[in-house]
Amino acid sequence: MARCKKYGSAAAKKEANHLKSLAHYHRNNNKINEKRRVEHEIVDNCILYLRRPKQAKKPYTMGGQDVKPLSLPEKKPLSYHMNSLKKLNVAVYSIFSAAGDNPKTYHKYVAMLFKDLMAELDRGGTFHYLDPFLPPLTNLERELDGVWDCVLNLAGPTSEELAQVGDLQCMLRSAVLAIEEIQMRCLQHGKEELEWRYRNHLFRFQSPGRRQEFL
Repeated sequence: MARCKKYGSAAAKKEANHLKSLAHYHRNNNKINEKRRVEHEIVDNCILYLRRPKQAKKPYTMGGQDVKPLSLPEKKPLSYHMNSLKKLNVAVYSIFSAAGDNPKTYHKYVAMLFKDLMAELDRGGTFHYLDPFLPPLTNLERELDGVWDCVLNLAGPTSEELAQVGDLQCMLRSAVLAIEEIQMRCLQHGKEELEWRYRNHLFRFQSPGRRQEFL
């Protein structure tokens, strides 16, 4: 079916277009009048607007003029990370020796801390006595994790170098867990529970060959 005619004649169509143009002008008169005020000249009955030529956009440089591009970190050799492992070993044993009697293993170190804690509890102290001993070990453990990743990538999972890193990593983790275990038992059950577990050799630091915690 054909569409009905919208306009009856050409004059009606012209009048409708004229009304449409007027409606457009009233809706956008601000923009249209602003455009009229632009310098222009008439050439052959055509209006030519005189506008400034558009400036070419500057190419985008990443980071700007004052920011230099970041360079990739230099890849360190395996010897560098093994030297870092030696420094961490020295730092660990310096922490152990600060407790007195120069203990060589974490078992003896935690045992000395345990005796100091029991003396502190007798004087009316709390398990918070052991709080200052945890941050140095956890900080070294965090640094050792970075050495572990680098040695694993360079030497491989079955290398002797990675085994050396794993030994120190296991000792640090066990020392932290042993101190946290003492604090937890003291908080839950008090001094009597500590004495009973120590007499029966139930603490983590009293059983070096029975448990190994890998977290």
